Amino acid sequence: MEFTWYGCTSSNNCPPRRIDNYSFIYVVTGCGTLRTDKNSFHINKEDLFVLFPDEIHEYYTCKDNTWNLLWFGVTGKDIADLIKHTGLQKSNPVAKSSSNRFIYDTIKEIIRLLDKDSPGNNIFALGKFLELLGHLHNCLANHQEFSSNPMQRIQQAIHFIEYNFLFDIDTDTLAKRAGYTRTYFSALFKEHTGKTPMEFLIDTRLEKAHCLLRETSLPIKEISNSTGYNDPFYFTKAFKKRFGCNPSQFRKHIHICKY
Repeated sequence: MEFTWYGCTSSNNCPPRRIDNYSFIYVVTGCGTLRTDKNSFHINKEDLFVLFPDEIHEYYTCKDNTWNLLWFGVTGKDIADLIKHTGLQKSNPVAKSSSNRFIYDTIKEIIRLLDKDSPGNNIFALGKFLELLGHLHNCLANHQEFSSNPMQRIQQAIHFIEYNFLFDIDTDTLAKRAGYTRTYFSALFKEHTGKTPMEFLIDTRLEKAHCLLRETSLPIKEISNSTGYNDPFYFTKAFKKRFGCNPSQFRKHIHICKY
C-alpha cells in the first residue's frame, strides 16, 4: 500500500473525472453533492466519502457555499478488500460517524506524517490509515446490527431508513432485519414514531427533497432521483400532497423571498 496524494483545500466543485486510486475525502465545513455513475449522495459537514478508482464522479457544494476538505489517496493490491470490510462500497460511499472528531484527527495526522520528509513516516501513516478503516468498520456496523431491546431495534430501523432512503425499502425488509414479523414490527414502529414504516420513509425522502430544493440549484429531476423517486411526476405529486405546492412553485417562492 502507498499514498498517492494528500492535502487540504477550500473549493466549490470537482468536475466529472476518473481517478486510478481510492480517495478519502473528509468535509470539515460546508455541504454538497457527490455524483457517481449511477447514484447521487447529499454530503454534510463532518461526513467522509470515498471515491473509487475507474468510476466517473463529480462533487460540488450547495449553492453559494464553499466547503473545506481534507483528503488523501491510497493504492495497493490489498486496498479493495480492506475497504470492502468497512462496509463502504460504490452504492454506499458515505460514512456518517457519531464520533467524527476521531476521523478528523486521524486524517489530519496522516497528512501531517506524509508532509514531513522523515524515515518511517509513510509506515506510521499507513498505521493511522488502518486505524481509520477499523473505526469506519465499527461505525457502519453499529448502524447495521440490531440489539435485543425492541425500542432500540426500532430506533436502529429509523437510522437504517435515514441512511438508505435513496434505495428501494419495504416493510418486509425492515421487519426481517429487526427479527420480527411484519405485523409486530409495523405495530412497534407506529407506537414509537406515530407513523407506519412507509409513511416515515416517504416523509424522510420529502424532507430531504425540501432541503435540496431550498439549499441547492440542482434540477428537480435530479433531486427526484437522489431522494428515491425514479418518476419525477410521482415525486411532484407526493411533494405537493406533503407541502401544498409542487417543487417548481416552492423553489420560485424561496427565490422571491430571498430577493
